[in-house]
Amino acid sequence: MVAEINAESLGVPRSQLMEMAGSAVADAVMSMKRRGASILVVCGPGNNGGDGLVAAKKLLQRGYGVSVLLMVPPDSLKSQEARSNWQEYERVRGVHFTAKDEGWLDRLNSEVSHSNLVVDAMFGTGIEGEITGAAAEVIDAINSSRKQVVSVDTPSGLDPFTGRVVGRAVKANLTVTFHAPKRGLILRPKLTGRVVVADIGIPESASAFVTNEEVRASLLPRARFTHKGDYGSVLVVGGSELYSGAPALAGLAALRAGAGLVLVASPEQVVPSIRGLSPDLIVRALPGERIRPGHLELMRSEFDKANVLAIGPGLGRAEDSLSGALEMAKQALTDGKRVVVDADALDVMNRLARESSSDSVVVTPHAGEFKRLTGVETGVQWRERVKPVRDYAGSHNCTLLLKGHHTVVSDGKRVKVHIGGNPGMAKGGMGDVLTGVVSGMMAQGSGTFEAACGAAHVCGEAADRLFASKGFHYLASDMLNALPEVLRGYDRYSE
Repeated sequence: MVAEINAESLGVPRSQLMEMAGSAVADAVMSMKRRGASILVVCGPGNNGGDGLVAAKKLLQRGYGVSVLLMVPPDSLKSQEARSNWQEYERVRGVHFTAKDEGWLDRLNSEVSHSNLVVDAMFGTGIEGEITGAAAEVIDAINSSRKQVVSVDTPSGLDPFTGRVVGRAVKANLTVTFHAPKRGLILRPKLTGRVVVADIGIPESASAFVTNEEVRASLLPRARFTHKGDYGSVLVVGGSELYSGAPALAGLAALRAGAGLVLVASPEQVVPSIRGLSPDLIVRALPGERIRPGHLELMRSEFDKANVLAIGPGLGRAEDSLSGALEMAKQALTDGKRVVVDADALDVMNRLARESSSDSVVVTPHAGEFKRLTGVETGVQWRERVKPVRDYAGSHNCTLLLKGHHTVVSDGKRVKVHIGGNPGMAKGGMGDVLTGVVSGMMAQGSGTFEAACGAAHVCGEAADRLFASKGFHYLASDMLNALPEVLRGYDRYSE
């Protein structure tokens, strides 16, 4: 959970958060059942299971009959906090069995049958894909038992942010969720039962602001034996007679951010200047003075190879250029690509909303562009910006990054803020660099929301480093050399 990562970076240890979460669950159980009641606690391999182990220990200490089903052997618990709480549960001589034991399913059915209440601590907010195997059998056993169920953070199998269920999910009588209500829980009352929001000590700033640890979590580690194809491909489309440098800045920033391959497609008359800027870019010349409809088919092979389309840097606002941009963006979404829409191409967003989604499109306006798009003049302080940004992202099915000293990012549900950078960024080309960093992070597998947050943070930090050496007098091209100094702090090998 992002808020927990941020809280840790702000000095609140995860062990403390887990203790508070498990205590809240135990309190909920005690409000429903008297001392001496039999409680079955089903614990998954992650921190959700760790919360369950804390609850099991607390209940056992307060006179309840407790049995724990571990979905994995104790040494396979994923976090140190969960393993520590398992050891504490063992010390109080807690009864347990695992989903790897012989005859475990018969034991489960017997425990469920004799229990007064089941605590579901299998899977939390990070659930992905359909639940199958042993976990599916556990859910079926719980749901068919008609026993009272308390779910930890979210009923296992339910995405608490979207309300989506793939296959099956636990049906709870009570859900104890943490820190803040979640939209998906509200949408699924038949699965959640009554929802209680427990304060577990996460500071407000942990939810509001992007931190270094959050950026680190969004950038994947690298294995030693890899190749450029493992890190994605970005296609940058833009450029015009007046703005030849914009697509080059975006393309080079995408490479600096870690994309494996970047191709820039621009009108033929500006291609020589782009090629002259760097030998690292692959450049495709398109006929004519500007991007227009029909160019997509001329570069279809290059288009098909990219997994991220960055469209807009230096595009210009001629109607045929906007039509060409819209054609490419729609096709990219149809093909399952993700899209970053910037600069002049922002004018196509009102025509793209039906095809887009918050996990496929990022738009990156500054305040002036946002006013052009919406008619809304945002304030400069982040609290003034949150509502219009969230509203636009929700109504246009996108992730919106509103640039500024207080940068606000929203996917229509979540909102994050980055405060940083300095007035030296108030010059041409900075937005193109940001577009490139967002695209490069997305190409490597970061989510759209996470990439937008991470790029804002990284670019702001790079600008602050440049200010230390150049004052306000650095250029967008200087950012390309400052980015590695920032990003290498997040680099790590996978084990």
